[in-house]
Amino acid sequence: MKKSNAKTIYATSAKYSQITLEHIEQNRIESYTPFFKIDTKIDKWEKAIKAVEVIVSQLEKEGVEKSVYLLWSGKGIHVRINENAIPKDFGPLTAAHAIVQYVLREVRDEIIKIGDVKVDELIDPKRVFTVPLSPHKELDYVTVCFSPDKLSKFSLDWANPDSFIHEERVYERYEKDEAKELIERALMEYKPSHEGVKPKKRKPLRGKLLDFK
Repeated sequence: MKKSNAKTIYATSAKYSQITLEHIEQNRIESYTPFFKIDTKIDKWEKAIKAVEVIVSQLEKEGVEKSVYLLWSGKGIHVRINENAIPKDFGPLTAAHAIVQYVLREVRDEIIKIGDVKVDELIDPKRVFTVPLSPHKELDYVTVCFSPDKLSKFSLDWANPDSFIHEERVYERYEKDEAKELIERALMEYKPSHEGVKPKKRKPLRGKLLDFK
């Protein structure tokens, strides 16, 4: 699908008590939205959905469920956790990164088995994302949000700008401090690095064919 002429709109994953140059440059972050960014080729979007199922299932095992929502961004999908699930006594940026890093370590093998999907750790102070109902920068889709319990019904038609399906304000739902125990576990293993999960490279057949000569 080709993109229309509408402009893509972005917002920051970090929230500030004041929007000033000083607050932004010094990373005076009040809260931060943890997210898992799952990418694939548009014709393999169903594999991204399978990766979402794995991540959401793991979050539920870790006790985080009521604060989770999904955002289809155009070429991929985000699993996002409302920032209010992080208690105020944790550093928001480190807590968000620790959650994503820890969960991806737990599900890495399952995601690799799916194939053709990449999950990035993109937690940093200046990270932006496409806001709900904004058009994609390249494709003729809009960003839509919905809750995990609707995942099995999702299709690309939901992101059609002429007939989109969007769950309004699902991103405002949360259980306060829901991620507390997960953060405590995650911080015990936290490393300030960004690894993510990438699909395995397929080995070339060249050379193996010699065995059949």
